[in-house]
Amino acid sequence: MSRKDSIASVVGNSRMKQCGLVKKAGDRMREAREMVGMSQRVAANRLGYANSSRLAKIENSTDVANLHPRIIHDAALIYGVSTDYLYGLTEDWERNAEVAQGHDVSRVLYE
Repeated sequence: MSRKDSIASVVGNSRMKQCGLVKKAGDRMREAREMVGMSQRVAANRLGYANSSRLAKIENSTDVANLHPRIIHDAALIYGVSTDYLYGLTEDWERNAEVAQGHDVSRVLYE
C-alpha cells in the first residue's frame, strides 16, 4: 500500500467514525426528547432553532455539519441526560444522582 493509499484509508475510517457518532447522537437525542415527552417543535425552539426542520435533520443523521458540541451540551441540559449518553459513551442516561432521584419520584407518582 502506498503512502497516499494509507492516508486515504485513515481519512475514510475517520469519516466513517464521524458518521457513526452523528448517527448515535441523533438517535440518542430523539430518544431523550421522547423520554421527556417533548415535541420536536418545542425542543427545536429551546435549542435556538426557528423551526423543527434542523433538529429533524440532526435526529435523522442527515445534517452532519450542524451537530455542534454546543447542541449536544444544550440538548443534555434540556432533556436532563448526560452528554456521555447523547454521544453513546454510556447507556446510563441520568446526569447525576439528583436527577435520577427526580426521575424515580416522577415514575412513582405516575404509577
